[in-house]
Amino acid sequence: MRAAGKALPTLRVVAALWRREHRVFLARRPAGKAHAGLWELPGGKQELGERAKAALKREGMEELGVSWAVGPQWGLGEDRSDEWRLRMRVFQVCCAAEPVAIEGQELGWFSADELESLPMPPMDAGLRRRLQSELRGPQPSLWGQSFSWVHGIGDRVEQALWLAGIADHQAFAEHFAEVAKLDGVIAP
Repeated sequence: MRAAGKALPTLRVVAALWRREHRVFLARRPAGKAHAGLWELPGGKQELGERAKAALKREGMEELGVSWAVGPQWGLGEDRSDEWRLRMRVFQVCCAAEPVAIEGQELGWFSADELESLPMPPMDAGLRRRLQSELRGPQPSLWGQSFSWVHGIGDRVEQALWLAGIADHQAFAEHFAEVAKLDGVIAP
């Protein structure tokens, strides 16, 4: 049992939401690892001092042999035990290359209907309904949901915009058109 008042160590992981033609890419956890045999969004552990997007680029190359472009954060999953806390950030990615199972894992592209019956780890399963809904709708533009190209917008401001429901360029423009006085970060 953990002593009261002590902070839990946090393991930070990153995962990729890679979509093509209303399908999502998943990897199956190999034998010998936690959650073996379950299908998950590909990714891995973020190393100490490593930025989340850099970690995801590294994991894409190490595990799948792909150099994907990492876009906006799509979701967040959290889990905890008496001994640790796990925080997973899911980013949208895109890449024209085909993935290779470098670590011998099983790989696949799945439709919204196929996701229904796939066994998944708890954090991935928690994002399943949202993902299925998005796969059944119009295919979103990865870069159309990013504001990083706007001067003064970094990861934290962009995340705050998404949490406020501003998730595309049209909503961005409408929101700031309604603001009477701009704060100087975003020029008209």
